[in-house]
Order: sequence, then structure tokens, then C-alpha cells
Amino acid sequence: MLGVQVLNPIHNESTEHILIYDSPSVSLQARIWDLRRDLMVFPTLSKMQSIRLKYESGANAIGNVILVITCTTGKRLDGVSNLDNLWLVLSIAYLL
Repeated sequence: MLGVQVLNPIHNESTEHILIYDSPSVSLQARIWDLRRDLMVFPTLSKMQSIRLKYESGANAIGNVILVITCTTGKRLDGVSNLDNLWLVLSIAYLL
């Protein structure tokens, strides 16, 4: 499982669109998180061992989106996430 956190979301005036598929491939059967619409679900855990990101910049992309992807072994019996020490920070910056 992977932990997904959004540290810096898409700016309101940006035309960027980011989808996260809880699947190793882009599939309509996968759980899909829209970073513009679904901010309340983060932080969250994936059900799969890999995720796929789909990014579209649009005409007026601002950038500076920051995602943290954490490798996790799931939830402990007490319901608290059991996080390992492996993590990745993704910064999506649009450069002109």
C-alpha cells in the first residue's frame, strides 16, 4: 500500500488537472482521485501496491503542486497507519 498526501494543492487559478489512479494502469475500474475535486480524502491509503498519475497542464498552468508518496504496510489493529521509512516527495512545477 502507498500513503498519499497533498502538501500543496492545485492553485485555484491554474488550469492544471491531476488524476491519481489507485491502480498500476489508467483504468476506469480503479479508484480515481481528482486533485482539484477530492482534497478532503487526503491523506489516504491506496488499495494497490502502485498508483498512476495523469497530469494535464492546460493553457495557464501555475505549478507548485507537492505530493508526498509514502510506502506503508497498511493499518495496525488499532487503526493507526503503520508507516515505513521509505517516502517520495513529488513536486510538480510548471516551467515556462
